[in-house]
Amino acid sequence: MAKLIPKWLLKHYCKLYRLFQEEEFRLEEALGIFKNEKNLNVFLSMLSRAGWLERRMDHKDSRKRIYKLISPIDIITDIEINNKNE
Repeated sequence: MAKLIPKWLLKHYCKLYRLFQEEEFRLEEALGIFKNEKNLNVFLSMLSRAGWLERRMDHKDSRKRIYKLISPIDIITDIEINNKNE
């Protein structure tokens, strides 16, 4: 279930989406558009909790995660459905 996110976090989602679309990516691949790993971890965690990002364990290295952004269309649809049910 997707939730609304603040505008500043939406900007970070858009940066990631322009680069990866709905393809899987790793933290190292996304570091180029953010200043440091700590900030990126925070953004990814917040997006995941809001339902805008999926994450799973990397089978090659269980300490690492693989991420995949949720489609903006799916997010909008999910938010609309949730608002109708409230």
